[in-house]
Amino acid sequence: MLHLQPTNAAEQMEIFLAKNGDYAPQFTYKLPSKSLLTKLLSQLIEIKKSHIEQQSYSLPCAKLFADKLQERILETELMLAYVDQDFPSIKRLNVLLYGEFDKDLLTQAEHILASYQEPPIQTR
Repeated sequence: MLHLQPTNAAEQMEIFLAKNGDYAPQFTYKLPSKSLLTKLLSQLIEIKKSHIEQQSYSLPCAKLFADKLQERILETELMLAYVDQDFPSIKRLNVLLYGEFDKDLLTQAEHILASYQEPPIQTR
């Protein structure tokens, strides 16, 4: 899988250390390009077709491998959905990967986001 590195890891580490660990880092990420994700998705699907669907493995780890491969396919599709801003797919893929949304928490999050105001810029 692609290794997504936070774009602000050093900054968040400094804040975390300055607050003696009493801080939940807020990482930001740059998504890979659509062409890279599309290529990765094609490769994962090809592996699934050639190694999973064509074989009937009897090894104990075969099911684990097949399940992990399917998870990577869904994760890649989710990143593509984010790149495309395809919100119905984002929701569907999140549910497939992580389970149903808690409607109360979702409503609470929507209220928080709706009332969020950017903090004022501090000048010296």
